[in-house]
Amino acid sequence: MSSLHITLGAGEMLAICDFANGIRVREGRRYFSSAACCLLCGNLSDNSALAMTAHVTCPTHRQRVTVYLSCSQSIRAVEQEILNESDEGLSRRETVLRYLSLKLARSDVVSGMDEFNQVSVRFLLQKNSVPELLRAFSRVNALEHSVTRGLCTVCLDRPSRMMFMACRHVCTCSLCAAKLQVAAEDSEDESISNDNKAQCPICRQMSTMVAVFLQ
Repeated sequence: MSSLHITLGAGEMLAICDFANGIRVREGRRYFSSAACCLLCGNLSDNSALAMTAHVTCPTHRQRVTVYLSCSQSIRAVEQEILNESDEGLSRRETVLRYLSLKLARSDVVSGMDEFNQVSVRFLLQKNSVPELLRAFSRVNALEHSVTRGLCTVCLDRPSRMMFMACRHVCTCSLCAAKLQVAAEDSEDESISNDNKAQCPICRQMSTMVAVFLQ
């Protein structure tokens, strides 16, 4: 029997994170981070009405909003189902694990269950974060891409926006890129010629950076 890959897109991932952190279902501008980046599609936006209209009507954004809302409803349904079965209270973290377990039950697991189980226990004990749980979940079916693809590899919060010219890795947000640049400038290694360079967190090459805009 062939493996059925489990995929968690940006919309579903954000819905899981929001639920686990007690955030109510988002609407409108609440999809934006403090850096004015959309958490669903990664697009930057200014405050003009024209820019906001163009953004919220973007097909990619609308599709991911639909997934986000659908996943939010599914998690709430799972929560209500468990509450109907038992009079005991249920934590949000337990609900998230039940939701992910239902997805696993509908697939042919290839590998990675031991790691996922260990991460799940640490997640219940509040020793692992939601992104760490989702990363372990992505490896259960040997997926080619992490569920955190597109997020900054440093903070795992904001979308990746900066490309390191030497290696072409797009792996940090603008805020973390600035911090990496400051760290490089403060380095005591005299062999490193800073010149507004920073060390890529993926391959450790020193490189200049440039902002990119992904659709």
